[in-house]
Amino acid sequence: MKTKKLLLIYSIVLILIILFATAFTSNIESWAIDMSLVILLVIGLLITRKFFEFSKTSYSLIFIYFLLTVIGTFHGNAYSPIGFWIQEIFGFARNPYDRIVHFLFGIVWYFPIYEIFKGTSKIKNKFWLFFVPWAIVVGAAGMYEIIEWVGATIISHKEAGIFLG
Repeated sequence: MKTKKLLLIYSIVLILIILFATAFTSNIESWAIDMSLVILLVIGLLITRKFFEFSKTSYSLIFIYFLLTVIGTFHGNAYSPIGFWIQEIFGFARNPYDRIVHFLFGIVWYFPIYEIFKGTSKIKNKFWLFFVPWAIVVGAAGMYEIIEWVGATIISHKEAGIFLG
């Protein structure tokens, strides 16, 4: 299967899941904030596929990350059933779902960013080929934390607790 076809399939499935979950979500404010980022990134991937094609691995990792985001947003990161299961197994004091998804952000997004950097830059030094994507992921994670903080100040106190996990 060609990667462009895979991207279209993933995008359609993801958008259908988002639309379905939207009908049943109870915390619409935090849902809208998180899903707007996912939808913008899906649109960005669809637009840029003409200029840059990721590998099947990258598209699959991105799709998995988006699914985890949809799950966390639908239930509220603090109330995710997957997180409660992990909490029970490891005896954590609180639901770790939000922390796990944030950790996976770095792992999942590193590879696609590495592909972009390797495919578009003229740098051949292996150190920089690996370091720059890492720095971009760390910077993006920091930016998201700021966006999350601003989003939490906009929504109600109760919704902020659900949103932030």
